Amino acid sequence: MRLRITGIFILITIFVSQVSAQSFIALSSGISADLNNERPFFGIPITLRWQPFKHSAFFIEAIQDIGFNRLSKSDAYTANPDLSEHVVLTEEVKHTSFLIGVGGAIVLYTNKRNNQITVDLSTGICSESYTVDFRNYDKVNYEVLNPDVTKPISGLYASIAMIYNFHKRKQDMFIMLRLQSPSSGGFGRYKLSFNNTAPLQLTFGYKLFTSKK
Repeated sequence: MRLRITGIFILITIFVSQVSAQSFIALSSGISADLNNERPFFGIPITLRWQPFKHSAFFIEAIQDIGFNRLSKSDAYTANPDLSEHVVLTEEVKHTSFLIGVGGAIVLYTNKRNNQITVDLSTGICSESYTVDFRNYDKVNYEVLNPDVTKPISGLYASIAMIYNFHKRKQDMFIMLRLQSPSSGGFGRYKLSFNNTAPLQLTFGYKLFTSKK
């Protein structure tokens, strides 16, 4: 994982100096679906990007992913002869994440109206939280064997994004399809029923240019 991220850093360094660009601030949001679990996590990503330099495609990104509850079934047991030996509980797992990183853009195509297709590469630090809860769990009389636990993790990530920019004077609309690697952070001694997420995000947003070409 670290070798991959190092490679992306090298690519970013190469392409940032070769792409002519404007400085801008961009905000987008949409839907996120996890590709690293059979029962995927879904969320709403809110992405802020800042490209501070007028003649460089270097950017800084921050993404807050607000997750929906993922529901599944868990088994709980009791040794009390007066109660049912086995009950099925509904398990709720909510995933949220915040990341901050740096990246660079590669322009693939520009038409006569100055609409552009770009590929963005980025890497940085990701902080995630998996919050686990069991509905109607009688903790006094029942026990879930090897339960999932609430667990925060942090690590490095790498991402690639395909962006189509609709150019309109001082402001651009854009659609972004972004794939992010699982975080390099782990769950330690805990063996959980899910893996680190690898979100595929589809977002729509606006760029506000802060300087002219």
